[in-house]
Amino acid sequence: MSDIDEVLARELELFYENDSQLYKTETAWVINFKRKIKKGVYNSELAIKGIENNFIPMVINKYRKEVAHISDVDKATKHFMAQRFVKNFEEEDSIGEYDELNLKRGGN
Repeated sequence: MSDIDEVLARELELFYENDSQLYKTETAWVINFKRKIKKGVYNSELAIKGIENNFIPMVINKYRKEVAHISDVDKATKHFMAQRFVKNFEEEDSIGEYDELNLKRGGN
């Protein structure tokens, strides 16, 4: 198993937190997770898988185009990033951070 590149993971996290397009995409994921919680079907493991397979590759591709070419990001690092994304979401949700989000479709 390969080692997690925590420095690269943090750099990519800072990139998506400060990019307006990726921020909107991140918010869409949060709204989706909140809807699933409301319906009672939210699953942390599936959330991690969804982020790892969809959002993280989007971040990596945009970073490569706009900032710097980076070699392939290994699966362990992508999984680590996805776990942190979901953990942060769950922690912020537990303290009511997203209570004011409009969960209606088309209501962002």
